[in-house]
Amino acid sequence: MYRKPVNGWLGRGCQICCLAASLLFGLLAQALAEPEPEVWACLLYASNDKTQGELPASLSRYYERLHENLGYSAFRVVAQGETVLKPGQENWLKVGTDIKVLLYSVSRTGRGEYTMTLQVFDGGKPLVETQARVNRGSPLFIRGPAWHAGQLVLAVMIES
Repeated sequence: MYRKPVNGWLGRGCQICCLAASLLFGLLAQALAEPEPEVWACLLYASNDKTQGELPASLSRYYERLHENLGYSAFRVVAQGETVLKPGQENWLKVGTDIKVLLYSVSRTGRGEYTMTLQVFDGGKPLVETQARVNRGSPLFIRGPAWHAGQLVLAVMIES
């Protein structure tokens, strides 16, 4: 013989179970979510010096493209830095002692790309501001000012 439960008892039990299940699934989804990516930047000195430095491993396959587009044959690392990229927040990336990059308005597209606004500072003085779409593992190169017998180049990349 089936008896109808006392008013509200089974309803409250189901509510508690549903609440516990949703909390558990929410925590599990958060734990399995993709970790926040790291963004890396490197300040390069491009020149035609006979003594050539080495590009970092993550940029070495771009040597020919840099050479063709910039007209320089030697590239040396001046400074580099990295930070965790947090969409929806201002992300400061310090490259060396004076160069800082502010990344903001960061959002991830459905295709896995990141759109963002980058602002480059020398000390406290803003040098460049641009909007860009960046893929993981594909650097964005920004030509900087002339320096000594060459030019500074800033490479910004979301690491995979």
